[in-house]
Parts: sequence; C-alpha cells; structure tokens
Amino acid sequence: MLYHELGDREAATQHLLKSRELGKQSTLSDWPYRWRRAQARLKESDGDLEAALDLLDGAKSFYVRNTVPDSRPIGALKARVYVKQGGLTKALDWVHNRYQAVASARAWGILPAI
Repeated sequence: MLYHELGDREAATQHLLKSRELGKQSTLSDWPYRWRRAQARLKESDGDLEAALDLLDGAKSFYVRNTVPDSRPIGALKARVYVKQGGLTKALDWVHNRYQAVASARAWGILPAI
C-alpha cells in the first residue's frame, strides 16, 4: 500500500499479487482480511467502487479480533466509498449508527465520557 500512496499503481498491484501468493502459506489469521482491504483500496482508487464494496463486504467474514486495534473499521471504509458514489445518506447512516453505539456504551458506563 506504500506504493499505492506514492502513486505507483503498477508496483502496488504487483506487490499485492505477490502478497497473495505468500499469504496463502502464512499462518497469520487476519491475512485474508487485510489482503481484501488492500485490494478494495486499489479498486476504489481505480474508480471500481462496486468491486471495492464487494471486497470490503467479503473482508468482514475474515475479520479476526486480535491485539492490533482495527483503527479503520470496514464500515468507515464503506462510508468513504458511499460518499464517492454520491451516497451521502448511506455514509451518514453509518456515522449515526456508530455514534449511537458509542453513546449507548457511555450511558452504560462501558466507555468513559469525553
């Protein structure tokens, strides 16, 4: 993804394909999740927004909770794609639902108030 951020789409694609080959041999439990997220980002950059959403939906089934926090949840990534599609309402729905979950957790004392 570093190559992607540097604007080198070809190198990003080649490294992602290589990571797919190596990942099949890996014992990392969250590898399929992370690979699909990276692939979705490339599709999003290419403007293939439906494919990006499909990959993000597929990634959800491979999510494995571990010690590394998921700072970019699938819902947030999908909301970004929705905005690019002109679906601001869908994106705002995710934000609203997320806010409600946080507000509920705070009300129950699960999360501290800010």
